Amino acid sequence: MISLQPPIEYLIFDLDGVLIDSSPCHRAAYQKLWDKLGIHGPKYSSIAGKRTADVVSAITQSLAPTETEINEWVIFKQKMARQEMEHDLKVCSGAVEIINRLHAEGWRMSVATGASRTSALLALGSLGLTACFDFIVTADEVIQGKPDPLVFNEVLRGSRVPAEKALVLEDSQSGVDAAIAAGIRVCTVHTGVRSDADLFMGAYANLNEGLIELGVFQ
Repeated sequence: MISLQPPIEYLIFDLDGVLIDSSPCHRAAYQKLWDKLGIHGPKYSSIAGKRTADVVSAITQSLAPTETEINEWVIFKQKMARQEMEHDLKVCSGAVEIINRLHAEGWRMSVATGASRTSALLALGSLGLTACFDFIVTADEVIQGKPDPLVFNEVLRGSRVPAEKALVLEDSQSGVDAAIAAGIRVCTVHTGVRSDADLFMGAYANLNEGLIELGVFQ
């Protein structure tokens, strides 16, 4: 077990890849958008965890779209993703039980995600976890997505917890970079993504392993 100083007082969870696995849903939704636009999209792994608006704006540059068109395409992709999630939402192993345990033990927690608010609430609500979190910061509340630290800065502002007393649980490189840029300790689960930064606390096979090793679970 790692004894972290100062001790962790606040937990910040990414959503997709940490609590749920909606990657197949988002991958399929993006592909439907690329097909609709007649363009060749990037590998999903290179855009996972990023705001849909940022991805769509970057990938469609060659089409010289208007802001209205980009907004329409973002809405289309999000609608397709929610349709996929309604029948193909996968939960990461042990996630529901772990969040409920943390909540019962009195841990303060938030979610910081690149998903839209509608999609995030749909996923958390279907799992009965919404009430476990102080609040949820989504792509709708920030103008820049990960790896920009803004989503985590919003959590710190709302929680009034100093960065050095928080821990982010992530799965993507963009999420790790965002947490480090916000001055928050961070670990990854499920993916093996790592960083050489001093604030990186390790890569773990799953949530339970990470929370035990970092002293959250005794």
